[in-house]
Amino acid sequence: MSKPKRTCISLEQLGLPEVVMLGRYDHAQAEEILEPHAHVGSMEICYLERGRQRYVVNGQDYWLGGGDVFVTFPGEMHGSGESPQEKGTLFWLILQLPKLGRSFLGCQSPSANALVAALRNLPRRKFGGQVEFKKQLDQIFEWHDDLDRADVAMTRLRMQTTLIQFLLGVCEGAERDEHTQWSVPIRRAEAYLRQRLGEPTMLREAALVAGLSLPRFKARFKNEVGIPPAEYLQRYRIERAEHGLANSTRSVTEIAFELGFCSSQYFATVFRRYTRLSPTQYRAARGESDGG
Repeated sequence: MSKPKRTCISLEQLGLPEVVMLGRYDHAQAEEILEPHAHVGSMEICYLERGRQRYVVNGQDYWLGGGDVFVTFPGEMHGSGESPQEKGTLFWLILQLPKLGRSFLGCQSPSANALVAALRNLPRRKFGGQVEFKKQLDQIFEWHDDLDRADVAMTRLRMQTTLIQFLLGVCEGAERDEHTQWSVPIRRAEAYLRQRLGEPTMLREAALVAGLSLPRFKARFKNEVGIPPAEYLQRYRIERAEHGLANSTRSVTEIAFELGFCSSQYFATVFRRYTRLSPTQYRAARGESDGG
């Protein structure tokens, strides 16, 4: 198995102690469950740039798709439930929120008060993000990596400004009336792909259904859905496989061929990549769970 790419930094040494941690992972396959935990005095803002991820807060499930933002507030217990941390790219920012009247990311009152109040009172914890978020957060990591060769004062100013831009974008996203919906062409193509799970992936035909060229379809699908169409279809196949394994006595081979996999061995490889379990292990685990 390939080793997950995971990076965490703190900006305390740059005079930005509010940034307890800025992290980024790039998982090529599913990783371990995120155990329940809380951040006392700090909120966490996650931006899922690519993939899918489950979070559980106060017993409620939240499923994130590529491009989604997810927020937990100070002291809230959260984790991924029984689900692994899935394949994909995710950023997380743990921010210590000051009391009223204190500075925040270099801002003084009343600007600091206004930003902190907006973050504490976000109207929803899950919402669509902005395409600029990845560029902004990646840029902070790059600046941090170059600290030994940079003007520290200027680097701090760049980081501070970029973080504030990111947080303002988060506040704007949470204030929108609803999550960004897929366009009609992408919804048509997505339905077309779902109806053909047992067939070879036909992205060219899906592009025709959407009324787009193949390159334009791939780019637009990824922009709206958060992952490329081929990966979306693969994920949906695995979801259907999970349902079939848990709710039927059909063999693993039957389920694999029904969902368009060329062999049960390849199906097992892909299934493990997304769930960390083989199909037989998954079926056994679900049987034990259902049996109490």
